[in-house]
Amino acid sequence: MITTLLDPRRRPAADLVRLYHQRWEIETAYLELKPAILGGRILRTRTPDGVDQEVHALLIVYHRLRTAMVDATDSRPDLAPDRASFTTSLQPRPATKSYTPPAPSPST
Repeated sequence: MITTLLDPRRRPAADLVRLYHQRWEIETAYLELKPAILGGRILRTRTPDGVDQEVHALLIVYHRLRTAMVDATDSRPDLAPDRASFTTSLQPRPATKSYTPPAPSPST
């Protein structure tokens, strides 16, 4: 990592490394939002309030998808939620049906 923050008392190396990783996670989120959710299109609205509303809606969708990905990987200890494919989570899944037989009634 190259930086101009050279005073180790004000900015210890460990802090810079931690901040770098946080920044990289933010950059990754932007990369997921732009092509995956927006699909290459630009925002539709032309007013500042409309842009604000559309961006907030995109962030809500992103948050819900990420929450679903965490829930989906809870049963897989070998798979970290941040390693699950965001683009795959956007693809529609076929409906599945399962049948659970009723529990036997207690005999009286």
